[in-house]
Parts: sequence; structure tokens; C-alpha cells
Amino acid sequence: PICFFACPLRLNECRMASVTTNSRTVRFADSLPGASLTEVQEYEVPHIPETTPRGFVECCDALLDSMEAGEPATKRNALAHVEGRVLTLASSRHGSQVVRRALQIAQRGEEQETLVRELHGHVLELAVTSVGSQVLQWCLQLLPPSSAHFIFAEIDDNARSMANHDFGHLVLCRIIENMPRVEIEALASTLLSVSNGVSELWQNSNGQTVVKSLLHYGPPSAQECVRRCLFEHNNLEGLSSAP
Repeated sequence: PICFFACPLRLNECRMASVTTNSRTVRFADSLPGASLTEVQEYEVPHIPETTPRGFVECCDALLDSMEAGEPATKRNALAHVEGRVLTLASSRHGSQVVRRALQIAQRGEEQETLVRELHGHVLELAVTSVGSQVLQWCLQLLPPSSAHFIFAEIDDNARSMANHDFGHLVLCRIIENMPRVEIEALASTLLSVSNGVSELWQNSNGQTVVKSLLHYGPPSAQECVRRCLFEHNNLEGLSSAP
């Protein structure tokens, strides 16, 4: 069976490619010139049996199958299809799993950086969604710090609001756990340098998680600042729990 994956929905040129895995062929139709996703599907449907599964989920499953295959050539072919589609994949639960696996099998450094390059400029919008936040966390855990630096650079100015966000605070925790000391010190400064910074963060459960992460993984200066502020406000209970 053949399924279609148009990403993004509109492009100025038509490119067709396919990858075969476990007797399934996935054909990627980026777009016809000026065509929408619906128009691309209508163009191809007459050549496909009515029972053929089509859609984003099937394509993601087939890509994952290809990347799990033992043959290096099959994995490289699948990676080639992921490149240029990472931002769209990072916006869905099924697509995010493709991104995660691609980052795992890509060569550390330049190849990983090529995959995530299209996420640059989109960190804030990704960080406030469940799936996008998870993708950013995987980037911080799997990429070299130099390749993941863009996440810190884009989120630092908004760190205080992110610290209280249900999904954004998890990205901050992964930065604190995985980035070099200079970035962690800068992030700690953004979070703690304002008046009552620690006590304000402590009023929110997500903020508490970030504070605890600083206590466990932050530089000594940040740890001391947090302990002093919490001691002054009698908020030392619960500090032994991990972030």
C-alpha cells in the first residue's frame, strides 16, 4: 500500500520520492506547483486501490520501520526523507517519534544539526505544546551542546514565564541538566536576578521543579542563591525530591 505525506502543504516545486519497508512503499508528494495537500491526494488517488491506507500516521509508521531496519542504506534513505520535514513532524505525536529516532541514528554533530536546523526560530512556539516540548527536550539530550545552543538562545529571555508553564518548564530543566555551565549560569541569572525571583517561582509547582533542577544541577552560585532565598522564606521543605 501507498500513503502520502505532503510537508509542507505548499511548495513551489514537485518532488517525488519513495522508500520501501516490509513490503510497504511510502511515497512522499511534497506538492504539485501551487497545489494544496488535498489537491495532491486527489491527483494521486485514481492510481491507488480504494482500500489503500493513506495519511500522515501510516507514513510515520513506515519511516520508523525503515529507521529500525538493520540495513544502513535503508536507514540513510529514511533520514533523507525526514530532512526538511522536521518542523511539521515535531508538531504531532506520531511525527515526533520519527524525529526522535532520526536524531538517534543520525551522525552526532553535523548531521543532527542539519535535521534540527528548521526548528531554529520556532523554539517558543514548540516549548508551549506537549509534543513540541518533548522534541526540544530530546534535542537537548541527544545533540552536542553546540548544536542545541539555539534552544537556550531563543528561550532565555522568556525563561521566567516558561518556568511556570506546564510544558515550557521541562525544557528549562533539560537545559539545566545538559547544557554547559556558561548557559546554565546565564539562565539562572535570568530566573533569579529579579527581586523575589526564587520565592515567586516557588509559588507554582512548575516553577518549583525548575528551582529544584537548579539545586541539583546548577552552578554553586545559583544553588547558594536558591537555598538562601528559600531559607529566608521558610520554604525549604521538599528540596530533597528530584526534579
